[in-house]
Amino acid sequence: MVSLDVQLYMVFIFIITGVALGIVFDIYRALIRTGKAKGWKHHVYDLFLWLISAIIVAWGLLLGNWGELRIYVLLAILLGVLFYSQLASPLFLPIFVSMVRILHKGYASIYKKISFVSVRLNQEMQTIKNWPRLIKEALNKCRK
Repeated sequence: MVSLDVQLYMVFIFIITGVALGIVFDIYRALIRTGKAKGWKHHVYDLFLWLISAIIVAWGLLLGNWGELRIYVLLAILLGVLFYSQLASPLFLPIFVSMVRILHKGYASIYKKISFVSVRLNQEMQTIKNWPRLIKEALNKCRK
């Protein structure tokens, strides 16, 4: 028989696992809500949601009760998800949406700068590539 303090530790771990699942789901909702997930990106986000959720649950199971899946485990995880969704999600979801928008703007800015540098570098490379021809033309003009 497992002592009461170990049982409370297990339930606490599974509630925390449920809260972590709620946070991951809110981040997923923020990604979807910003409208940036259209087409194949939406499916990739779905896949990552399930992969990350599976990793979190597996970690919680291994940490909480050595991988045994029992009904109280599911109830404690559900309790954690409900706790987060009712109390913390209304506070954190707008923050996550703002963070996603800020990260997207930063990513777009960096992408613009990199593409500008790439185009400019390509133009310079074309000029360097044409130098022998330009020098030859200049020499021909000087000889005439």
